[in-house]
Amino acid sequence: ALGSEDERHLPLGVMRQLVDGAPLDPGDRARAVALIEDGGRAARQRDTAAPVDSGIVHGLCAVLLDLAERRPLYLAVDDVEQADPASLTCLAYLARRLNSARVLAVFTHSGHGCDTDFRFGADLLRQPHCHRVEVTQLSPAGVRRLIAQHLGETVADA
Repeated sequence: ALGSEDERHLPLGVMRQLVDGAPLDPGDRARAVALIEDGGRAARQRDTAAPVDSGIVHGLCAVLLDLAERRPLYLAVDDVEQADPASLTCLAYLARRLNSARVLAVFTHSGHGCDTDFRFGADLLRQPHCHRVEVTQLSPAGVRRLIAQHLGETVADA
């Protein structure tokens, strides 16, 4: 999934992206989509800053955790700091339940222009199975080595 400032107003938008990309059976997909639609309807009827219903959060996470019992699951959210608040609530809830699940969750954060009140990252780092990996830019020599490894010396030299 990809967090986007333009879509932060769409409740559970990032969760919808994850559900759409997940290898769910039709019944689980329908259950997850119904929960997302219920969450969107509820958000439109109340202040969108109000927390998402705990039953919806639990239900969406249960769909993903049930899937992880059947097969290993990889969840990736790029620019997580741009995700909608309801999705961040779901992702934090899910992260607190991954200790024994066969789930690898990766959340990227640009570190540029994010809110100082971005609690999601702090919540994650309190989890015993969470690790922060800071990625820096490759040097020109590092770029060349990477290209050579995957595409050969001639391409790297060019």
